[in-house]
Amino acid sequence: FYLEDITDEWDVLDILNKSGVTYIVQNALLWHSAKDPSIYFKGYVEGTRAVIDTAIAAGVHKLVYTSSAGIIFDSTDVVNVDKRVPYLEKLFDVYNDSKAQGEKIVLEANGKDGLLTIALCPAGVFGPRGHQIGGSRGLFDCTYDGNITCTILLAGGGLVPPPSYSPTTLSKPRLDPEGATAKLNESLHRVLPPICATTEYHCSMWTLGPYVTPPPNTESILSVHNTPFDP
Repeated sequence: FYLEDITDEWDVLDILNKSGVTYIVQNALLWHSAKDPSIYFKGYVEGTRAVIDTAIAAGVHKLVYTSSAGIIFDSTDVVNVDKRVPYLEKLFDVYNDSKAQGEKIVLEANGKDGLLTIALCPAGVFGPRGHQIGGSRGLFDCTYDGNITCTILLAGGGLVPPPSYSPTTLSKPRLDPEGATAKLNESLHRVLPPICATTEYHCSMWTLGPYVTPPPNTESILSVHNTPFDP
């Protein structure tokens, strides 16, 4: 554990050199109701810029930035959107404005001096023993922090440079349609092995609150859930 100032490039560079990290998760968290709004821009904009510059200086080639789903919220219902939605000219509040500016900096740095970046936009976060309010028809839902952690790890692992080709080879990879067809036919006529065990935990979440009423068949559900799968 290192306690340093994220906006100080020398502090960040010192941590990177000491820890020997392979990729960075910019997951700085500032209280949403801070009295001084300038702290958001200092942490999410200046701090993110410092992290990018020091990552390049330290030779770290992967950066995952935790943004926010609120950067496209304009106080109206937002339905069926994805990352192709443009940034708003005027954001809902200062917090999300600073988050959006930090995200822009991260995405613009992608490919700079070998640095690969990605921005994730989770919704409001809740953790173990947290409370989730609302039914299944809401347009906005919260995200469990364990799921966010898994997403960050997957995103970091997926940041890989594009394949490079030496000057002695063709500018494009050589295609082998006959070989590809043969491999495809082989895979189509092969019997797949049975799946004899699960590979992940069934669930890593607590119940959403102390007032959740168990269904009548709770014991039956738990029995099936805890019984190992045996084909």
